[in-house]
Amino acid sequence: MKGIPQDPALRTPVQERFLLRLGMDYFLRQMAVLSAPFDGDVLLAATFLAVCQGSVRHLNEPLRPSPLAVDGVFPDGMRRPVTIASVARTLGIPRETARRYVHRLIASGHCKAVGARGVTVPAEVLRSEPINRLAREHVEVIAELFEGFEKNQDVLTQA
Repeated sequence: MKGIPQDPALRTPVQERFLLRLGMDYFLRQMAVLSAPFDGDVLLAATFLAVCQGSVRHLNEPLRPSPLAVDGVFPDGMRRPVTIASVARTLGIPRETARRYVHRLIASGHCKAVGARGVTVPAEVLRSEPINRLAREHVEVIAELFEGFEKNQDVLTQA
């Protein structure tokens, strides 16, 4: 990242603590934004994200938008179902907890069961107004994070 020494030995404690503060602010604001469509339930939101990302992991090139994603959403036929076990591993939670949360997402229509053991997030859910609102609010939160980097280049570039 621009201005931040890649070698940890070259970073100062002030830089690291400042970046930690920016990261914590970002994380807390993101939790509020991401959990809003799920009545503030952070674990339900995290479960949704784990299913969503897990089903398209094979299609995503890190740090690049995919031309296969129409308007930023992959078609349902390209998604791979994820298992409850993989959701549990991703989130570091017990399998039974993951099962309960996945079933809540299925019951609410946020996820769809596929086959005997799989689950995905349908494209129509990702194009819904609550998720579109989430995307708009995320842009504001990430813009504030970037602004924090930009405004504090003097701290980030000091040797």
